[in-house]
Amino acid sequence: MIRKPFGYAHIPQRWASLINPFNHETVFPYINFHRPCFFPRTITDSKSKDKKFYLYNCMMTPYDKLKSLENTKTYLKLDIKFEVLDTMAISQTDDQAAEQLQKERCKLFKTINETRLKKLLSYRDLAHPSDSFFYWKMLFHPDSAITLPANRMAIY
Repeated sequence: MIRKPFGYAHIPQRWASLINPFNHETVFPYINFHRPCFFPRTITDSKSKDKKFYLYNCMMTPYDKLKSLENTKTYLKLDIKFEVLDTMAISQTDDQAAEQLQKERCKLFKTINETRLKKLLSYRDLAHPSDSFFYWKMLFHPDSAITLPANRMAIY
């Protein structure tokens, strides 16, 4: 689920400072408190082979699964209480959390795309208009070093 909001293409490291807060503030709470998951019920047969069944009554959020386990307080850090987690879980409905995830995701990609576009437009003036390879390199490999051939000069 983590890659799904971002697509499956490579994400350059320079965007980590924007993506990490997005993950911690939006994606992780959505996954833990609002997105249901199937949890398997494992049955061992007579040949000692485990079979997993994914039943609808075993579908719940990871937080609900945590609460359903025995001795759950032993799994929490000392300063975290279930009352605080419960307030986080009920602060939004599942639909509101999904809408917030999409809005925040759009803002994140708008910021990333605007920055890439500004960089692209600033490099456009360095290249000769007939140098199509240069433009291709800027569009599809923006992290690669931009070098002009020796016989080209920035004339604009």
